[in-house]
Amino acid sequence: MASIDDYPLLLNNPGFADLDREVVEQMLDLAQTITLEPGQTLYSQGQRTTSVYAAMKGTMRLGLTTPEGREFVLAYMSNGLLFGESGFFDRLPMHHGAAALTEVELLAFPFKSLQELLDKHPILYKSMSLLLARRTRIVIEMLTGFSRDGFERRLAKRILLLASTYGVQQDEGVCLQVAQEELGAMLGVTRQSIYKTLKRWEEEGWVKSEYGALTLLSTEAITALSTA
Repeated sequence: MASIDDYPLLLNNPGFADLDREVVEQMLDLAQTITLEPGQTLYSQGQRTTSVYAAMKGTMRLGLTTPEGREFVLAYMSNGLLFGESGFFDRLPMHHGAAALTEVELLAFPFKSLQELLDKHPILYKSMSLLLARRTRIVIEMLTGFSRDGFERRLAKRILLLASTYGVQQDEGVCLQVAQEELGAMLGVTRQSIYKTLKRWEEEGWVKSEYGALTLLSTEAITALSTA
């Protein structure tokens, strides 16, 4: 029988830490393990899915392509966070695709078995609702930011969001495995714009930018920018 002691990261999801241990472990008993190589697609935009997923190791990239061909990164998933829940609730094709950014280990919770468990333990609906509410809030904040905030403020907000969801605390600060191209795709700007801004922040001593990685040296400074 699977134990939450083996998958403590699952408790990082909103509301899951408040669930009875037995309920979480029954959920884990449903799970199937999936491993992906970097760049491997889990599901494509417009595809119907059959499971809700949790990224237990590595990082997943959720993104979409507009009818004009522009690519946007919506989110990174790691540290046990669930994704694909919208397909579970409405059974419609996914509005985004999901691919492995690194080597990834996922837990997949099949819709049919998950539905039976939720019907048996309705408290799980509360946890899933909190997850949906958080995702909706993030999307609304993103859309509001595009119309209201300047570029630097939007970049600061996105970096702080990434840091809170999958950043790794190190001696220097919080490290993110994220490329400048990825940040540009998240904000709908060029890599050059990201590079120039991060270079200036680096000169201020707020961040350290490396190939494929970014370290927050002063979370306070970036937080101040996000609210300026």
